[in-house]
Amino acid sequence: MKWKGYTLIEVVLAVAVIALLLIPLGNLIQQGLNINVRAQRTMEFSEAISKAYEEVMHFLKDVEPDFEGTGESIESKDENGNTVYKITYTVSDYDTFNVGYDVYNYEEVLKKVDFTVQDSKGNKVKELTYFIRVIKP
Repeated sequence: MKWKGYTLIEVVLAVAVIALLLIPLGNLIQQGLNINVRAQRTMEFSEAISKAYEEVMHFLKDVEPDFEGTGESIESKDENGNTVYKITYTVSDYDTFNVGYDVYNYEEVLKKVDFTVQDSKGNKVKELTYFIRVIKP
């Protein structure tokens, strides 16, 4: 009499071999997803800092070059309108120097801008310092 089909041991071994092959593949997929999430957070952070820097630079160069102190906080929001980062900044004069040429004679101020970045829960994420050159009117 001929048996048609597989024995239980053959089926269990086949399932075990397939599982052993799929576990590393699942780990690779999970690592890829984690890296993607971290990259997205880094990109959101970079965009928030860039936006804050541009706003402060515009404010200092075009609106109020003599400003010193703590400015209004800048919020970075996600696509749903939720606050992701809240950035506060403090501006102080770092250095002043006179520029004098035959025709040009003006004063430049190097402003030190300290950024403090907080997440949506109010936890401090990072502190950054930038320097912005401003021509005094």
